[in-house]
Amino acid sequence: MKFDFLLSQELCDKWGRKNGASPAELACLKECCADELPAVYLDFLAFSNGADTGIPVQPYSCILYQVKDVIELATSYDFVENLPGFFIIGSDGGGEYIILELKTSRVCCVNLPFTEEEILDIASSFIDLLKMFGQRSEEF
Repeated sequence: MKFDFLLSQELCDKWGRKNGASPAELACLKECCADELPAVYLDFLAFSNGADTGIPVQPYSCILYQVKDVIELATSYDFVENLPGFFIIGSDGGGEYIILELKTSRVCCVNLPFTEEEILDIASSFIDLLKMFGQRSEEF
């Protein structure tokens, strides 16, 4: 299984694993997103519909939204104008949004309003972000 590394009970407790999103929820998400979402992100949502954990890099907190919240954001803001090629998937819980670059699966964070100059890299891929789950920075 693709996400076996997240399944230890101790780690599941650290990142708040939830039941996976239903096929209907995932179909709705795909429908509302004009660009194609990376398969690894959709697979993760089927595995766990969101997460809430510490990570060892800035922004140090990672809240991945549930499908219903991602859909609400995707239909509430005009992402294409402000930051084309990215999609909001979560937040740090304190005003920064966690965004996914659709073409590469790179994960970043940014404040609103978006500008490409203000993007802070978190992980080079969505899987790399998941591998940070449950870890804390010494600075945090």
